[in-house]
Amino acid sequence: MLVVDAQGHRGGLALLWMDTVTVDIVNFSLNHIDARVTLDVGGSQWRFTGFYGLPECQRCRESWDMLRNLSGFRNAVADSGLMDFPFSGNQFTWERSRGTPAMVEEKLDRVLVTETWLSLFEGAKACSLICPYSDHLPIMITPEMSNIGCRSRRFCFDNMWLKETTCREIVEHSWDKTMGMDVITRIAVCSQDIWRWGREYNRDFLRKIEWTKAKLELLRSRRDPVGVADYARTERDLLILIEQQHLYWKQRAKEH
Repeated sequence: MLVVDAQGHRGGLALLWMDTVTVDIVNFSLNHIDARVTLDVGGSQWRFTGFYGLPECQRCRESWDMLRNLSGFRNAVADSGLMDFPFSGNQFTWERSRGTPAMVEEKLDRVLVTETWLSLFEGAKACSLICPYSDHLPIMITPEMSNIGCRSRRFCFDNMWLKETTCREIVEHSWDKTMGMDVITRIAVCSQDIWRWGREYNRDFLRKIEWTKAKLELLRSRRDPVGVADYARTERDLLILIEQQHLYWKQRAKEH
């Protein structure tokens, strides 16, 4: 992950990628991140340039000058041609004064790609994501990736399960039903019981996150007091779910 800090309440950039992807940062500033990306070892390398224009309308010309000065950007436009790549999700990626009659929403973001990139990743997708922490929605790009063969997975206990009373009940029930067996067997049986429950819990948890995001998306256009209050409650619910998900991935990062 690369983060360019905001200046007060303005600006700020972040580029995030999965640990299976190789990203070499070429350079960055308050207004851009330039990187080379490789999805697989020995695979094709491609260029990513994220650009955040100056927020003041009167400085629009400066923004275009910065784009022209980015190494290779002008040549890419002239030689290969850039075309719009549509993204799903909310198209109004920036908002101001949510919860007030003066709320404003604007579409500030575009994704531009070359024909060469499209030929490499024909199944690529892009979408805007719900983000309660910011007034600017992030964009996620998912290039088509080669299938990786399945491998057996060892049992891993997820820390976020500790927040569920059902988990304790399953442990107690499993421990009671194996009374009289040796400790190793009891632990193995308990692990299987927790794993079966945890697998379904994780699936339901992800569905709950997606459902909460979808509800938040539907409430974005509401301006009435009831809708604004419902949006605030749903946003709080999503923040709690995101925090639980953060604990999950934090644990996974420690394992690897």
